[in-house]
Amino acid sequence: MPTSRLRAEAVHKEFSVWKGFFGFIKPQRKEVLSGVEIALAAGEGVGLCGANGAGKTTLLKVLSGVMLPTRGRVLVDERPLAGAGVGLRGRVAMAVAESRSFYWRLTCRSNLLFFAALQGLAGREAARALDRAAEAFAVTSFLDERFYTLSSGQMQRIALARLLLSGAEIWMLDEPGRDLDVDSKARLHEEVVRLRRAGGTALVASHDEEELARTCDRIVMLERGRIVGAEER
Repeated sequence: MPTSRLRAEAVHKEFSVWKGFFGFIKPQRKEVLSGVEIALAAGEGVGLCGANGAGKTTLLKVLSGVMLPTRGRVLVDERPLAGAGVGLRGRVAMAVAESRSFYWRLTCRSNLLFFAALQGLAGREAARALDRAAEAFAVTSFLDERFYTLSSGQMQRIALARLLLSGAEIWMLDEPGRDLDVDSKARLHEEVVRLRRAGGTALVASHDEEELARTCDRIVMLERGRIVGAEER
């Protein structure tokens, strides 16, 4: 069995939900993830399937360190992700195209250079990394446009360019092909394959069977916050 690059052990995630009526409102706990166990090996592409509301996005956020689990733990190269330094946390990244994850009034170039700086890149090194990411997802033509002027597909491509710019070895992808045209999807699939050939790992949450076939060799099913099955492709 290959050594796991990323592993979740008995991961639970709960949120407080406020319920009540006529002024009598009190919090209730809602469990979104319930004892999730999953391991991702070097060079592996794993698809994550499930109905809307199954907990896929929450799981990706927990595995990437965006959210902390309520219970359980996430390990990267057998070291706990929670409380880890930048070096370990920087090995995992999630592509997020949500508008709130970018600075709307800045240009795409300024956004990407800012995120490059957070990765410790500056000067020529940052410029080279930005050029590589921009070329990979064909965003060069609108790098100097303000982020808020972009279409949803262009925003998704900028999010993917930021992911590549991060230099992370483990990718969390949440419906990455959403809003992308045919050429952009092909570029995305090529980059995932390139990542895996270099020993990286990708977890791809998607409803797109073709996308999963092109990027993954194993499928994991999530239902109501639990892993209910897996299959090799």
